[in-house]
Amino acid sequence: MYHYRLAENQDHSYDLIISVDRYHAEFGLDILSNLKAKKPYQDLSRFIREKSKDIRIKSVKLLVAGVMVASVPFGMFFPAEAAGSKFNMTYLYGGSVSQQIEQVKKVGSFNTVSPSYFDIDSAGKLVLNNVSTQLIEEMHSMGVKVVPMLSNHWDRRGGQLALKDPEGLASQIAGYVEQYNLDGVNVDIENVTHNERDAYTRLVARLRELIPQDKEVSVAVAANPNGWNTGWHGSYDYEALGRHADYLMIMAYDEHWQGSEAGPVASIGFVDRSIQYALERVPAEKIVVGVPFFGRIWSQDGAFNGNGVGINTVESIVRDFNAKVTYDETTQSPKAEFTVREGDKTITINGKRLTPGNYTIWYEDERSLEEKTELVHKYDLKGLGSWALGQATDNVLGNLSSWLEYSDEGVEGDTVLFGRVTATSLRVREEPTTDSAVIDGFQQGDIVTIVGTQSGWYQVRLADGRLGFVSALYIEIQPPAAVETRTGYITGDRVRVRESATTESTILEHVNRGDTVTVHGEEQNGWFHVELAGGVKGYVSADYVSFTEPVVTRTGYITGDRVRVRESATTESAILGHVNRGDTVTVHGEEQNGWFHVELAGGIKGYVSADYVSFTEPVVTRTGYITGDRVRVRESATTESAILGHVNRGDTVTVHGEEQNGWFHVELAGGVKGYVSADYVSFIEPVVTQTGYITGDRVRVRESATTESAILEHVNRGDAVTVYGEAENGWFQVELTSGVKGYVSADYVTFTQTGQVTATSLRVRQSATTDSKTLGYLKQGQTVTILEDTGTGWYRVELPDGLTGYVSADYVVVR
Repeated sequence: MYHYRLAENQDHSYDLIISVDRYHAEFGLDILSNLKAKKPYQDLSRFIREKSKDIRIKSVKLLVAGVMVASVPFGMFFPAEAAGSKFNMTYLYGGSVSQQIEQVKKVGSFNTVSPSYFDIDSAGKLVLNNVSTQLIEEMHSMGVKVVPMLSNHWDRRGGQLALKDPEGLASQIAGYVEQYNLDGVNVDIENVTHNERDAYTRLVARLRELIPQDKEVSVAVAANPNGWNTGWHGSYDYEALGRHADYLMIMAYDEHWQGSEAGPVASIGFVDRSIQYALERVPAEKIVVGVPFFGRIWSQDGAFNGNGVGINTVESIVRDFNAKVTYDETTQSPKAEFTVREGDKTITINGKRLTPGNYTIWYEDERSLEEKTELVHKYDLKGLGSWALGQATDNVLGNLSSWLEYSDEGVEGDTVLFGRVTATSLRVREEPTTDSAVIDGFQQGDIVTIVGTQSGWYQVRLADGRLGFVSALYIEIQPPAAVETRTGYITGDRVRVRESATTESTILEHVNRGDTVTVHGEEQNGWFHVELAGGVKGYVSADYVSFTEPVVTRTGYITGDRVRVRESATTESAILGHVNRGDTVTVHGEEQNGWFHVELAGGIKGYVSADYVSFTEPVVTRTGYITGDRVRVRESATTESAILGHVNRGDTVTVHGEEQNGWFHVELAGGVKGYVSADYVSFIEPVVTQTGYITGDRVRVRESATTESAILEHVNRGDAVTVYGEAENGWFQVELTSGVKGYVSADYVTFTQTGQVTATSLRVRQSATTDSKTLGYLKQGQTVTILEDTGTGWYRVELPDGLTGYVSADYVVVR
């Protein structure tokens, strides 16, 4: 009765070919709307169900007596097997490797996981953090990409220092991605400022250049529902980052944070506004919405002021303390309120115990997370991200995949199916039932566009873009008609490609100035039906389509000094201006008779001799800092070449271009040019250190440069500390003799140590021994400047008259 087979396309998708002989033509057409309703089709159903697990079936083509009479999108023919799922990624932070692997397996739908392998320390250095080959191999065996996050863990100073050399940082990361067979990097540098905005973008751009295109470069960006452009939020140039990154993962949480008043972590409005801000700057297919698998806890006594807590822990607290849970419909967020009493079970959150008192937790549950996931479908975004997998409950892990599923049912595919109305008149109904409202009608002979099937009904698209249903009994499927196609050129920026020929319909994609599209047929009501390079079909306003091929423009670089720009392509024509070496010009079209038609930055258009135009960007120079002593400068990039000179630790050199085979081409201050091993060149300016002395008692050493931060230690009058750099906002960064690093108020640090003589008369000796010559005497109460503590019971001191010598430390009190 019928035969079927699969035919592979050039893009490795497949077409399902169903062949019917001429005597069963009606039976063949019946297949298109009743596949799952009748027993004769069950073997075909089973065949499709099995094959669609492993391959992508693009369309179904029906042949009657060897002639194709219909071509139907597979999603319309068999929607269950065309179903798919949005992109799904998560961060792996906390828990053992084996626990992480089991949780990923439990969800089963992750495309990407992001473990914490790339850390930036407080000095801005990249630190590799416990890379697990076991996790990488397990993920790859499941088809999951491993894309580690690059994080400064909220350390502003560390992030700023790292971004002083974005190119060097990118090079290190790209090397590790290759070395460990990783699948890319997720850049998660937080709490830097708008001053680092350009450097941040350069880092992402350089990563995209260095990391292979089949691997991922993504960025975790702060949610910005209010459009802030300074401070932390100002460090993210959404539009520029979106051009270089595969996607932006919006951290759509921390609406309320540690230190704020109590409130939702991620209200539905906060998330929605954050998405809208991103959509104004980045295509929907490059936006991933990050949701929190954590909440925040506040206590009535203020001991907890928004501390983070995983929703798996919240689930235990609600159960153990019989918490009162309410769901706020406005914010789509749950809240738990409970009381801890003396003798209750001991609960600790991040090492801090819940003491008796009243508590409030705003958090996420299955309902609130599903609501946020619906926004991914509403705006047709790339997908969902989550922080962090180890904090999720079993219920959330069990439902996550189903929330992200979508179906292509009812969506027009690669080939439109047409039908002819056979009834005298045919009602178009709102739903596929005779009880549904009538929304339009067709007359006998009308040709309709069919975009879906459902239980004996065809879903059709009306002229105004609306969708409705008609009975399949009164539609005769028509063979696809030949339609003239032409190449069109887009003339606007971010032009919307819509699902139907109306501004009310869904936006499928965007195209940009100069993009080419295949135009099907003629203009209709101000719209063209187009097909994009990736196969997407839709409608574009005719105002943005031209059939004249645009002139190609390129950026050219001037290679000479005072090069003349002439009115026409001849040395006889008038000089309009001059350009100089390194200037950029916009070149229109190709060289003609030894001249290029160019446009200058100021808008002047003219002609320049092709001898002075290059399309290779000039070599970039940077300042490098030498990190070794007596480092050799060689004539060429090899240890066998002649030594031209030496440079020392802290010397600055001008670096030309990028590293090549472990060497940098450098120029010294005196003009000498040569090569230095890349092992001894850094692009981070060295931090100057000096010894400081504490001038107060029990001076607090704090975690950060603010009186609100945690106290790490105390130092006392006369204690010596290592001071890094200069004072910033009244604070010094210091390191104690114990190795503890922190911040001390500049009011209590001096770089000159003084002492007061306690003996009636104290000898000043030539060296640190009682056998050495006496240079003079000091009187009781006299003040001296201490230049050095020898560590052997002597101070080297400077007297008021400038004389230096040694005195016994037993008779001097440090001030």
